Amino acid sequence: MVLPVTLKNRTIENMWRTATKSATALPNNTNDNLFTISSGNVMIVMLLGEITVSIGSDVADLTFQYTPDGLSVESISADLPMASVGVAQEFIMYQGLGVDPTVGFVVEGQDVGRGIILGPGVIRILTSATLATGTVQWYCSWIPIDVGAGVIGA
Repeated sequence: MVLPVTLKNRTIENMWRTATKSATALPNNTNDNLFTISSGNVMIVMLLGEITVSIGSDVADLTFQYTPDGLSVESISADLPMASVGVAQEFIMYQGLGVDPTVGFVVEGQDVGRGIILGPGVIRILTSATLATGTVQWYCSWIPIDVGAGVIGA
């Protein structure tokens, strides 16, 4: 029997949330805000991008970044080579510290990250070069740590 994990006397099953950001074109050699964290700390369990329009085979990298309120931007992932991305209906996935972002399909037995705890601020992506095409629908799975904390699409 598996017992539910609790955090501050709340079960994980009752706390899991998902925020979405409408499908948008990937930024060209710049950044794009994905999600805004407000009113306290949250655990980001997974960032998932569903490729809805195929990404060209451009030589560019995508990096997930975080800007805490009032502080400087920092990278929270390794660079993901965009040349390995492309087909619509595949996924871009980031599951927290210790696991590099991946592209493809989610499969049984795939590495699971540890999540990352972040306070109020903005999660964004940065691309290192101009991308010819590509549209992605973004999802953020998260768990509130502080009462009233939230994540919304930016």
